[in-house]
Amino acid sequence: MGTYNGNGTKKESKTITDYENTKTYSSSKTIKLYKGSLLIVFIVGIILMITFGLRAYQISKIDPFEKKGSTLAQEYFLESAKTYFEFDPNKLPTSIGNCTTVALKTVQEQNLISDIKFYNKCDKDVSLVKVCKLESGNYHFEVNMACENSTNIAYSGEKELTDEKSIASKSDVKVLFSYQAEKLDTNNSYFGEKQTMWQDEIPYVNYKIVKETTYYRFRDKNWRWKGDIRYYYPEDKSNTELVKEYYKDSPHGDYKFKEVSQNLAYKWYVLNDDKSVKHYYPSGSTTSDMETTYYLTAPIKDAVRDDATKTYAAKYYRVASTTASEYLPAPSSSSNVKIIDTENWSNWSLYSLSIPEYAPFGPRNREIETRIKTEIIPITTETESEVMWNKITNSYVSENELVSELRKLGYTVNNLDDISKLPDIKYAVKQTYKEPQPL
Repeated sequence: MGTYNGNGTKKESKTITDYENTKTYSSSKTIKLYKGSLLIVFIVGIILMITFGLRAYQISKIDPFEKKGSTLAQEYFLESAKTYFEFDPNKLPTSIGNCTTVALKTVQEQNLISDIKFYNKCDKDVSLVKVCKLESGNYHFEVNMACENSTNIAYSGEKELTDEKSIASKSDVKVLFSYQAEKLDTNNSYFGEKQTMWQDEIPYVNYKIVKETTYYRFRDKNWRWKGDIRYYYPEDKSNTELVKEYYKDSPHGDYKFKEVSQNLAYKWYVLNDDKSVKHYYPSGSTTSDMETTYYLTAPIKDAVRDDATKTYAAKYYRVASTTASEYLPAPSSSSNVKIIDTENWSNWSLYSLSIPEYAPFGPRNREIETRIKTEIIPITTETESEVMWNKITNSYVSENELVSELRKLGYTVNNLDDISKLPDIKYAVKQTYKEPQPL
């Protein structure tokens, strides 16, 4: 029931809530608290945006060569070293079990590698690519980088190398050799003139191998693709890895799209016979202004880099949509779809001294064949019987130990190349390898 005033009128009943009780609630207090909370949230948000935004910016600015776990420095150095040997195959080791090296400094001096800031942190004399000639005649490349913050790598124990293909593309594997030599029993044996021929065409039963040179050919597994296919200037190659040409601007109106290089590109030239005139490659122009093509590394042997033309350039391409492209070993973009039932193999390339990549388009997508050209010395006997070879060392020994043993027998030798030239000495090779242990 309600209560009444003194004049008899009914007093309105009113329940006081906490929101209306000024002792426990104030609208002005609420507004202040609300504004304060908003201000705190706003400040915290700004701090988080600055912190994470700066972090994201810093991450985006990290040189890809500097990223943790990156192997770009080793891979790029390796490819440049292979170019060094490709331009002059005579620098490759010719004797089985022999090795040679090329330093980062040499590759840079030959202008075969682009300017990478990361390499300024490396000892350019100690950073090496080591190449060894295996028993099969193939080559194995090993990369050793000596740079700031490098850690010593622990390797496994030696394992016998029974399958060369298992380590062919592993540039962090160390291949080791030991040798066992034999001396020809020269009684009633005669040496013929040195001859050069393919190993599989040697007609002689008895002969001494002086030198072996391995030639390579390859073929790739191909498919047709559907979707938007990229065709790169100037030869309409559809695989960017095979394109070496870069340009500042589109070289042709049909090629409107570009891939900008993260590395510096240059114009290159060759000198005429008397070294008086520059001819820029590939146009042959005698001035750099008339040349439009840039390269990251030397495009041909003896090319000289024009440092004054240093710039960032791009590969240019056109896009054509198709339901069935020509046969390609890999998609030209991530949107391409492989037409499975179109698989075939390309024609074999010509034999050459250039060492092809083993898996540029993925495992089992390339086949490589080798053929060995051999310098031999025929050996004949009066009775036409098989010649006899006597062991000099009963076990496999190091190169230095082998040289020492032969010197004791009166031979003037300093290394395997000297030994391989001796008509009455031959050696067998034992191959082992070490792999880096997981961290």
